[in-house]
Amino acid sequence: MEEPKGEVEVDIVAFRGISKKTAQFYNIHTKFVDGEEYERAFNYGKAWKVKNVADKRKQGCEGDFRAAGLYGQNLFDPGSLPSVTIFEGEEDAAAGYEMLRGRSACVSLKSGAGSAFRDLSRPDIYDYLNSFERIYICFDNDEPG
Repeated sequence: MEEPKGEVEVDIVAFRGISKKTAQFYNIHTKFVDGEEYERAFNYGKAWKVKNVADKRKQGCEGDFRAAGLYGQNLFDPGSLPSVTIFEGEEDAAAGYEMLRGRSACVSLKSGAGSAFRDLSRPDIYDYLNSFERIYICFDNDEPG
């Protein structure tokens, strides 16, 4: 990721209908350049995914992203809630958590629906998901989903 030019500030803020409280829970950091949203960083525990706000195709990772589990998995202990809901993206997981008022462990795939089989068949992730009574899948209504 290229470093922006201008005055840079990083904060945890409400965005796209996701409250600041939920952004704090998921540890989502927003980078502002000259007061405008520039990047959003999503914490995977020991790794971060950083996405450009204007062009989500511009993204990068920091830390051991390969070993990271599902987004949000580090926030919910196995079987800690009656259900787990799997989303395609990080923002969707945070929005789902807010919509469901924390009654389901809301997690997302690392790289959208195209990575579903790879992500969900990993033994550690499979065991994690299997620890919940119910598993809901909430993918987009498009070809990959």
